[in-house]
Amino acid sequence: MAKKNNVRRKAIEKQIQTEQQATVEQLAARYHVTPETIRTDLRFLEEKGSILRIHGGAVIRPLKTDPPITVRYQEDNHEKRAISKKILPFIHDGAMIYIDGGSTVLPLMHFLETKRDLTIVTDSYELVRAGFSSRHTIYALGGKLYKKGHMLVGDYALQMVQTMRFDTCILGMDGCKGVNGPANGTPVEVILDQIVMHRSKQKILAAAAGKFEQEAAWQYADFSDFDVLVTTSLPATVKAQLPIDQIIETEKEE
Repeated sequence: MAKKNNVRRKAIEKQIQTEQQATVEQLAARYHVTPETIRTDLRFLEEKGSILRIHGGAVIRPLKTDPPITVRYQEDNHEKRAISKKILPFIHDGAMIYIDGGSTVLPLMHFLETKRDLTIVTDSYELVRAGFSSRHTIYALGGKLYKKGHMLVGDYALQMVQTMRFDTCILGMDGCKGVNGPANGTPVEVILDQIVMHRSKQKILAAAAGKFEQEAAWQYADFSDFDVLVTTSLPATVKAQLPIDQIIETEKEE
């Protein structure tokens, strides 16, 4: 049995590396085993480090990885504080808001203390930590801890967020070069972000200008889906191509 499992897992690993992704249903049909067996195989391969599990299947693990979020938070921290401050006018007292797990808006939790009676939902472990002393109501989505991004992801997070409605969602991106919307370097948040956007009245994209020059593999929305972009100073050529009603620019804090 162990030998048979190893043969199948090597075949699954090779298939995902060749085809970039695969669903549980596809793999179960191809290898004539149950979906539960495939999920066990995918957990084994993820622990091995060769693939990355996502909702309903798996993808090849990206070769290029970002620094840990604690490192990214320290990078351009003044810039991120300035972006967070510019978001504040779009948040009204008593609102229910969603903040994603990116590093760009980590300082936002501090500035939100100027508001009253907020309900804040996030998949970010770091935002939850920052909110320990907050007077607002904070909900952390359940799920598997994605250690590199300090986020909670997976089926439990998806199920929980589908029961909620948001006045405002604040999402980020890893890049967008070559595509017409925000994208992330890994797929773990893609489905979650799409559901959050569908369940939000106001959609804010928070991203420094440098992100527009970077590539990322997993696009989760079009720019036209957003009501507001909060960023640093954008080149006029980039700004003219963005189909977003409000573009708020800010320079780094001195």
